[in-house]
Amino acid sequence: MQNKYVPEDLSLTEAACVNWVLSAIKTDVLSGTPSGKAIDQALEETIPSYCSPSNAD
Repeated sequence: MQNKYVPEDLSLTEAACVNWVLSAIKTDVLSGTPSGKAIDQALEETIPSYCSPSNAD
């Protein structure tokens, strides 16, 4: 059965990052932060930093 959310070829480093981010989102949601807000904040922090010119190969 194919995974719904995680690619089969995910590296250990990528899996650790995903785990850390999802754990932080879960903590925020369980402490009362609306889930959409927590997810949006995580995306705003992750995507721009990954795509910035300073991180280009």
